[in-house]
Amino acid sequence: MDNNPCLPDLPFLLVSSKNSNYSLRIKTNAHIKSIDAEYIVVCFDNSETGYHYSHGNVFEIKTRERSLNPNEIKVILQSNKSTVAGISQINSLNGSLGKAWEVVYKSGSIRYYRFDELDITKRITSTNPYLYLRRMAEEIERGDTSGAGRNYLTRQFQKMRKEDETALRPFLNIKPISSSYSINSSSEQDSLPIIFPFGCNLSQIQATKNALKHQISVIEGPPGTGKTQTILTIIANLIIRNKTILIASPNNSATKKCKRKII
Repeated sequence: MDNNPCLPDLPFLLVSSKNSNYSLRIKTNAHIKSIDAEYIVVCFDNSETGYHYSHGNVFEIKTRERSLNPNEIKVILQSNKSTVAGISQINSLNGSLGKAWEVVYKSGSIRYYRFDELDITKRITSTNPYLYLRRMAEEIERGDTSGAGRNYLTRQFQKMRKEDETALRPFLNIKPISSSYSINSSSEQDSLPIIFPFGCNLSQIQATKNALKHQISVIEGPPGTGKTQTILTIIANLIIRNKTILIASPNNSATKKCKRKII
């Protein structure tokens, strides 16, 4: 069972300690005596003897603004890019001299970090790839302050159609991808043989058969291995079955090449 320690009452000071790798230590028995452009003078234990600290090494914490759910975030220590694990609670602290993090560990210990010492990002989890990718796009564009993207990815996800008959729906795991999919919509089409008008080797024949049987196929290989020829063979088989085909490519040369060979 996780320990749930009592958090210290507000307000309090966080002071950098040189004897502990400059980490922040809580000081409930301290107060700020004076502040100038160069130093913050801190007194301890009701003494008026002042100790000088540079700005950024003393935080006068007055409020706990929010508590983050550790199951929904990922915490990275900026100094070595390591993941901070075993967190049961993390609070955002605010004060007149800056912000800090209050991290409560499952062991019961509490540590304090400067605000810029931790990189905290929202953990995106979903068993649905569509929702996962959409949330990723939203988070990426939320952090883009330049405005260059202008929510492009998010808008594209919003436009996506996810009807049952599209290839996109099973690919995004909204329903299982069928292993017995058939391009034939009638018994007459079902009797049509698979044709190979452009000539094929064994791997191209198998790729063509798989493409005609599955809703989504990925055909890959280095240049000169017959990918375009296989695509043309698939197109030919769809044509004789009176199917509508959309040929898309990042560049016009690939689509023009297919058009020349088909026509």
